[in-house]
This record gives sequence, structure tokens and C-alpha cells, in this order.
Amino acid sequence: VRALPDARRTAVVCAEGIVLAALLVAVAARDDHDLSAYEFTLPLEGPQVLPPGGGWVLHRDDGRLVDVKAIAPR
Repeated sequence: VRALPDARRTAVVCAEGIVLAALLVAVAARDDHDLSAYEFTLPLEGPQVLPPGGGWVLHRDDGRLVDVKAIAPR
């Protein structure tokens, strides 16, 4: 995820919910970003499953994670 070609462009990463959650946790840990402040439950933390089409928008500044917005499927 960090090696996406151009930080000024939008990139979409699609995968199973558990894989996306693991990626989010890894990126947050690497950037010392606290995910506990957000009002979403990661599939890694309990029985809740990320529904198809759900995910997160990761906002970066200078290559570091600064904010996460949950998106719901339509």
C-alpha cells in the first residue's frame, strides 16, 4: 500500500474484508496512528464482518496515515 505509484493520485485496493482490515492495521501501526479513536469495528476485533462493498478511505499527508473514513456499501 505504501508503494503505490503516486501519492498525489487516488488508488483503490480491493480484497476480502479480513485482508483489508489487516492492511489498515499494518499501515496504522507503521505510522503510529491510533485506530481506537474511530467509531468502526475492524473484522479482526470481533464477529462483525465487513460487508461486500464496504471499506475505508485512507487519508495520507507526506506518505503518512492521518485519517480514516469508513465507507458503507450501496
